[in-house]
Amino acid sequence: MEKKKAWTNPVLNLILAIAIGGVDTVAFVLASPPSFNSPSINSKRGLFNPFGWKKGVSLLRRMKGQSLTEPMSDETTGSATVSCFSLAGPYLVEASFSKDSETTSCRLYPLSKLKQKTDKAYQHSEGAISFDCVTRGQEVTEGSQVENEITITMPKPSHLQVQVSSPNKNTELVNVLSRIMVQFTLSNLLGDSREDWNISFEGSALNIENAKSDEELKALFEGVFDVVAGETELVEMVDSQGRAIGQLPRKLVHQFNLLHRGIGLFVTKDVPIQLGRQVEQPDLYVHQRTSTKRIFPSLYDMFVGGVSLAKEPSRLTAEREVAEELGLSRGSTQLSDRLWRCIVCTAYNRCVVDFFSYTMLTNKEAISWQEEEVAWGSFVPYSVVEASGDMSIQRLTDRKEWPGRYPPVQARGGLQEDVAWHVDERNESVSNNARQSWEDWDYVPDGLLVWEAWLARLPKAVAKGPQDINGSL
Repeated sequence: MEKKKAWTNPVLNLILAIAIGGVDTVAFVLASPPSFNSPSINSKRGLFNPFGWKKGVSLLRRMKGQSLTEPMSDETTGSATVSCFSLAGPYLVEASFSKDSETTSCRLYPLSKLKQKTDKAYQHSEGAISFDCVTRGQEVTEGSQVENEITITMPKPSHLQVQVSSPNKNTELVNVLSRIMVQFTLSNLLGDSREDWNISFEGSALNIENAKSDEELKALFEGVFDVVAGETELVEMVDSQGRAIGQLPRKLVHQFNLLHRGIGLFVTKDVPIQLGRQVEQPDLYVHQRTSTKRIFPSLYDMFVGGVSLAKEPSRLTAEREVAEELGLSRGSTQLSDRLWRCIVCTAYNRCVVDFFSYTMLTNKEAISWQEEEVAWGSFVPYSVVEASGDMSIQRLTDRKEWPGRYPPVQARGGLQEDVAWHVDERNESVSNNARQSWEDWDYVPDGLLVWEAWLARLPKAVAKGPQDINGSL
């Protein structure tokens, strides 16, 4: 059968983009690199590369960030549905709610079986496979086998029935996702109302008096996951665009490696970070973690980062984290607007990261850290961060431990001989040991993925060829 000819005319695609998404969307399409949260934008599936116009509409719809409560047209069935993709443990999660039947379906696709459908640049690690799958969603799941499915129906008013197709597979994770899907269902059924609901799980039942109450949401997890009401922070499981699917206790996000929201930020010295071409960048604050840290002891980081609490705006998270970690409290005036968003996926962490920059005015405040958290810290010339970041990425690729795409994005593709080192005078006493060893700084891998997303925004960023990475994987 002859295939239909794809709409490949760039001018017509541009007109389509303007008509659907506006000028801002067109700018996003033209400027966004592969590391960004844009499901189909990369070297093989860009807006101006061959694909049908319906997929173009779908892509632009996702890029505009529709609310989970806003119905999307299901092109397959024609029914009004809300759907999204996320990550949980060994699965790509597809959640959809049909407004016609008032039914939720949560399909779990084993990532190991989706590997063959991923781009070859992402097949070398669990984190890279997860990233490619969640950002391409429908494309990789079409025709794929579902290992487990959670179905939520409403057999009678104010009553939800939860059923699991294979209850004996990954039981604890399925129990967590069942409770997330209850919230996903209620958010689409209730809107702003506060009805009482009876929830029936297999073998148990629960009554929710106020589905909008944090305490009632915690009650969903009590007695099942050692959760104590009133003593637990709630965070959000999100989809690939950072939209909340449901809330759950923070410890469960990390225990089951669920996709969630967080922030990252630069701290710059006196001058804001620059986004333009061929500009002089300010010094960046770099710190080393203590050797006693449970995760990544003694590694370096060029960012401040943290997890957003449920319903917490990402800017507020950024203000809170920079104050807690470095004692910088002028976030209302010195914190930038959000600069970009990216997805970080590793074998132990999956996060939709909103990124900011904090300009520290050295004549008005000073950094103070907790000694049990930070072993050393100093403002470092941007060129040193570039070079040391390149070398850290290179060491990970040489060991075949790089969690991102291959080849990775690097600042200059190698060390520049003229890189200078300047030590902040206030930290000179703790910087002496680092003065001659910045070439050996190993950065936290998660931070390097965010750094790669930053580099991808800059015109000078380059991806090294496979011959420079000791062969392709």
